[in-house]
This record gives sequence, structure tokens and C-alpha cells, in this order.
Amino acid sequence: MIFETFSKLEEKIQQAIDTILLLQVELKELKEQNDDQKKEIDLVLSSKMQLEEENKKLRGEREMWKDMLNGLLNKINAM
Repeated sequence: MIFETFSKLEEKIQQAIDTILLLQVELKELKEQNDDQKKEIDLVLSSKMQLEEENKKLRGEREMWKDMLNGLLNKINAM
């Protein structure tokens, strides 16, 4: 009877150990995925910032050209 009880206990302990090992592997994989996703987010944010700066520059250039054209049109209309 005692041998059977110890055998069942040993089996349950082994199952628990196997489950813990499996969960540790899964946790490691999830941490790696998380790190990869953080790197990807950083790249996307960096690209976004670059695009925003380029957009700001282009808007400024557009305003400059608009002002220059309006000035020329005003000179032409004044003639």
C-alpha cells in the first residue's frame, strides 16, 4: 500500500516537474518574442519620427513656394 502511494506521488511529482520545465521553455520563448516585438516597435517609431520630420520640412517648402507664387501673382496683377 505504501509503495503504491509513493509510486503515485512520484508520478505526480514527475508530471509537475515536466510541466514546470515546459512552462519555463514557453516563458523563454515568449520573452524572446517580446524582445523582438519591442525592437520592431522601436524601428517603427524611429521611422515614424523620420517621416514626421520630412513631412514638416516638405510642408515648410510648400508654404515657401506658395508665398513666392503669391508674390509673383501680386506683381503681375499690379502691372
